[in-house]
Amino acid sequence: MQAVVSEYVHLEKKGGRLWGLCPFHSEKTPSFTVDPDKALFYCFGCQKGGTIFTFIMEMEKLSFVEAVQLLAEKAGVQLEVEEGDRVEPLGSMRVRSMLTSAFQDRVTVRPLVSGAGACDLA
Repeated sequence: MQAVVSEYVHLEKKGGRLWGLCPFHSEKTPSFTVDPDKALFYCFGCQKGGTIFTFIMEMEKLSFVEAVQLLAEKAGVQLEVEEGDRVEPLGSMRVRSMLTSAFQDRVTVRPLVSGAGACDLA
């Protein structure tokens, strides 16, 4: 999550969290935080928060499905949609939870992994 959010916000580590100026409203003092362990963001100024999907949806003005597609592309994950599959179920909380978990597993930095297959989007 840190690498994706860092494309939009300059983050600095303070304690166990990363802090920066909120991209959703004007501010002079950082109130936007990313918790890398929980893979969540939250702004204490405007109260916006959520997962990596919520962040991309807000920043890029995308639907959930479009955010999943964008993040999959960034992670080098090919999404397969079979003919007859419906897109609407992707909006359910259960499916969002499963996708968040699967995406997080896919992009978590593993220090022992290096080379062409390594991914650094966590």
